[in-house]
Amino acid sequence: MADSNDARQLRQRWTVEQLGSYEGKWIAFQNGEVRGNGTDLANLSSQFANDVPNGKGPLFAFVTFKVLQ
Repeated sequence: MADSNDARQLRQRWTVEQLGSYEGKWIAFQNGEVRGNGTDLANLSSQFANDVPNGKGPLFAFVTFKVLQ
């Protein structure tokens, strides 16, 4: 499963330069890499359906650099 190290690495990469191409998308982040992305979280999470129950799922995050109202 995603752990505090994954969260720390994602925070360090949370810049427009590094994640700007994923603006407005969900990402699956694991082991220091974006493992998948898309606009539909259900579809993205289904790609990891076998990993999550086995404790190997990624960290899911919605990428935005805009203030949401």
